[in-house]
Amino acid sequence: MSLDSILRSRTHAKPPRRTIAGSSRAHEDLQTAALTLLALWKIPATALYTGPRVRPRAEGGFELRRNRSNVGISDIMACLPPHGLLALIECKTGKARRTPQQIEQHNRFRAAGAHCLVIRTVDELERDLRPRRGVCRKCGCTQERACPGGCAWADETETLCTRCA
Repeated sequence: MSLDSILRSRTHAKPPRRTIAGSSRAHEDLQTAALTLLALWKIPATALYTGPRVRPRAEGGFELRRNRSNVGISDIMACLPPHGLLALIECKTGKARRTPQQIEQHNRFRAAGAHCLVIRTVDELERDLRPRRGVCRKCGCTQERACPGGCAWADETETLCTRCA
């Protein structure tokens, strides 16, 4: 069973819309799917909105413009357990890349300890945030840095310690 089918079954969502890679609709769908996955994992997250990049033309149609007044840091901000680590998640579709301003902001936040991700699919987000073997998913202890007073692994996957079980 694929991650997309799991998300649809758990959220009673409609099948994904056909979208053009790189379109604002594809971006919106990726952002919504990422927020849904984070909600399923009970990770607090919110979409960051920096204003429209498309504006209507007087003569009809739309004009793609640079949004210089509000340079976006990322599309999603989340608070990762167990210690409340800040995660900035940038959703990219098609051939889109981070702007130099976004790269600079991500580097500044990463230097301060934040987790900065660029995702093109929900599967990438799942892979990057999946609990890792040897690290407790609740308190963050490891084999080398056990809980005060000691602990052991409570499960075979080594992702939950006995103090948190």
